Order: sequence, then structure tokens, then C-alpha cells
Amino acid sequence: MNPIPWFLLTLPKKYRKYAYAILAVITLYLGFLLVVNPIKQGNIGQVLIVVAIIGIFVISYWYGWKKASK
Repeated sequence: MNPIPWFLLTLPKKYRKYAYAILAVITLYLGFLLVVNPIKQGNIGQVLIVVAIIGIFVISYWYGWKKASK
């Protein structure tokens, strides 16, 4: 079970927007760390997969941030 949605649901609505922003920054940083080694090895296929997965997470956090801003 993923603890992140439960964490976000327990926060008051006024703080959820900031939680989404923090999660997006953490995801981008960890994604950067995951991409560095395959780039050094020249494994472009693995880089594309990691970028796609990180992009899905960031887009979902952006959507949640926009929804929490309303």
C-alpha cells in the first residue's frame, strides 16, 4: 500500500498544495540520481524509461497541486 496518498489525505487542505510541491521536488531529485549512471554508461533505453516514469509522477503531483489550489 502506498503511504503517500494517506499522508496527503491526513493533511489539512491548506497544506496539501505545499506537500505536492515538496513531493515533486523530491521526485525530480531522485529521478536525476537514477538517470546519472545510465547516462554515463550510454544506456539510452533505461534513461528513457526512468524519465517517462518520473514524468508521470511529476504530472500527477502537478495535477494534485492544481486541484488542491482550487
